[in-house]
Amino acid sequence: AEELDTALAGHSSATALPKNIYDAAQDHVDDIGDDHENLEGDEIISKNTIDYLAPFLVGFPNQRPRNKSQAQAAKKECLQALQERLLERATIIQDHLDREQEALKVRNTQYNRMQCEDPEEKKAADEEFKKFSEEIMFRLSILDARLKRHEKLAISEYSRLEKELQQDERLAIMHERR
Repeated sequence: AEELDTALAGHSSATALPKNIYDAAQDHVDDIGDDHENLEGDEIISKNTIDYLAPFLVGFPNQRPRNKSQAQAAKKECLQALQERLLERATIIQDHLDREQEALKVRNTQYNRMQCEDPEEKKAADEEFKKFSEEIMFRLSILDARLKRHEKLAISEYSRLEKELQQDERLAIMHERR
């Protein structure tokens, strides 16, 4: 028994199992986390540091508009770009919802037109339609919830960006009285 234990111990230490992709990814995340711990607080890049206004200030010296109308135009373009992204996302969700509803409608029409004489065939068709309907209804409920969530988030995100732009120091010229 001892010989078997020592043989197995020697064999297991000599054989290294290859890491799967999940372990490798976790190691990579851990390494990045260790790197971030070594950085100063200002050097850590977070999600909140995204500058949505920067692309609209590229043409200005030092990324600052020279007058009130330029600042207002940059703010307006920034808000319009966000609005377009939000509308595009809502359109994608709505299109998906419409496709699912159309698929249900087509399948329902096919089911209603079906004439089965055989009771077994009728029962199988009923079960298949019921299963399909449940799946579609589940997907429709998810898509509907996503659309409602997107609408709520879109309003808050637009308001948040508008507030940030109002407080942005690069657009301070908008608030000056002349």
